[in-house]
Amino acid sequence: MSNPQNETCFNHFYLRYYNGNHNQYGKEYIKFEIFDNGELKYCNQSRYRNETEIIKKLHLTRVVMKEIQDIISQSHILIQTDAHWPNKINGSRQELEIEMNDIHIFFVTSKFGTLNEIRQSEDPQGLLIFYNFINDLICLLTTLTKSHSNIHSY
Repeated sequence: MSNPQNETCFNHFYLRYYNGNHNQYGKEYIKFEIFDNGELKYCNQSRYRNETEIIKKLHLTRVVMKEIQDIISQSHILIQTDAHWPNKINGSRQELEIEMNDIHIFFVTSKFGTLNEIRQSEDPQGLLIFYNFINDLICLLTTLTKSHSNIHSY
C-alpha cells in the first residue's frame, strides 16, 4: 500500500536553484534541490574563514510539495524565457531548473544587486517575475531548512 504522505501531485518533479560566484576567495554558492520523492537538499559553500560546505537534507510532506508546485504554477515562471536576460557578470550567476511532468525550464542569468538593474534590463517584466519567484522560493525553503535544523538539534 502506498503512503499518500509521500505522493506528489506530478508524476515527475525536480527543482534546482543555484546562486554563486567566483571571487578572490574561491567559489561561493547556495543551492537548493527538490526531488520528486520529497527530498530537499540545501548546500552552502562559503570560503569565508575557510569554512567547509554545509549540506542539509530533509523530506517534505505531500502538502508542502503541492504548495511549492502551486507557487510555481501561479508565478508564471514556466512561461518565461531567459533569452534577453543578462548573462553572468564577473563570475556571478543564478540558475533555475524546474521539471514538472513534460515541462522543463532552465534559466541562467547574472545576480542582481538592485531592482533598478532589473528595470533597466531588456526584459524587465520577465526578470521581475523571476526575481519575485526566487525570493518567495528562497524564503520558503530557508524557513523549512532552518525549522528542520532547529527541531533536530535538540
